[in-house]
Amino acid sequence: MWASADKQQEAQRLRELRILGVGDLRMTEKMGFETNRFVTFEWRNKFHLYRQPDGKGIKLRSSEEYKWARYLDLLLKSGHITNWEYEPKTFEFEERYRKRGQYTPDFRVTNANGSTEWYEVKAGFADWQHVVSKFKQFKADYPSERITLVVPSCPARSTKRIIKLDKAKKYVDDVIYSGPIFRKLGF
Repeated sequence: MWASADKQQEAQRLRELRILGVGDLRMTEKMGFETNRFVTFEWRNKFHLYRQPDGKGIKLRSSEEYKWARYLDLLLKSGHITNWEYEPKTFEFEERYRKRGQYTPDFRVTNANGSTEWYEVKAGFADWQHVVSKFKQFKADYPSERITLVVPSCPARSTKRIIKLDKAKKYVDDVIYSGPIFRKLGF
C-alpha cells in the first residue's frame, strides 16, 4: 500500500478534487496488487470563464466556444444581432428505436430582424457520428428551427473529415468556418 500517511492523505485530497471537477488534474496512483505499474487519471474538462460586458460570467466548455462568444459580443456591439445566450434550451426528441434523446445547442442568437438561430460550435471531428445523429433528429422533430454548425476550418487533406462534414451538412442550415474569422480578429 502507501509508504507514508502523508502520501495517503495527498492521494485522498487529489481524489476529492477530481470528484469536484477541479481543473486539469493529473493523478498517478500505485496499484497494490501489481509491482511498478501505475494508473493515470486525467481530468480534461476545463471550463473557460467568459465575462460578458454586463459583468455576468458564463462557463464555456471549450476554447472555440470562448472565441465564438467573443465574436458574438462584437456582433452585438456592432448591431448585427440583438442578443445571444449560451445553452438556454434543451430540445427533447420523440422516442426512436426505444430511445428518447435530447440535444442542447451551444448558442441561441437573435438577429437584428428578430429571427432566431441556433449555433453548434465543434472544435474537432471526434465522435462525429453521434453529432450527425443529433442534427438529424433535431431537423426531424424541429424543422422550423434554424441551426448553423461552426467548425474551425475546412478539412483540406483528410478525406474522412470531409466525408464527416458532408454528412453533417445535410442536416444543418449553414456551416461557418471560424478559423479565418478568428485570425482576422486576432483571437
